[in-house]
Amino acid sequence: MPTLNPKKPNQKLLERTLKFLGVRARSRHEIVVYLERFTLDREVIDTVLSELESFALIDDQKFAIWYIESRLHQKPRGSYLIRLELVKRYHLDSEIVKHCLSRIPSADWNQAALKILDKYRHKLLRLDVFPRKLKARQILFSKGFPEEIATSAIDEFSLGE
Repeated sequence: MPTLNPKKPNQKLLERTLKFLGVRARSRHEIVVYLERFTLDREVIDTVLSELESFALIDDQKFAIWYIESRLHQKPRGSYLIRLELVKRYHLDSEIVKHCLSRIPSADWNQAALKILDKYRHKLLRLDVFPRKLKARQILFSKGFPEEIATSAIDEFSLGE
């Protein structure tokens, strides 16, 4: 934990923000929105942000990697949907998001797609082969998976019947 100087004027706000960051990783935008709940003074917000940056507590790239990995394992989503969430909801730079998404191996994406298909297994297995593949493709596309991952996962899912 970084040592704090009790004489700084923004100490209380900085401590609050450190608690906020202690719950989970946050994007820079989330921290700014959080700080704006307590003060609209841009200088104070910038001071707190620069203090947090000096402790290396704000890093959008680390946040993006954390978010992608948590989405892959806990609530699987495809790269298209994750990209949309990171850019629109968390206001991350699209280049950072693109770089972080490219670091994830296709085997991990395939595993996430299979996890989703497994969730729908009972519904899919009631269908004939062609409608099953069509429905599986619709499910994976709606979850943001690209065509090559969807095709690979569907083929693997079909073999495992």
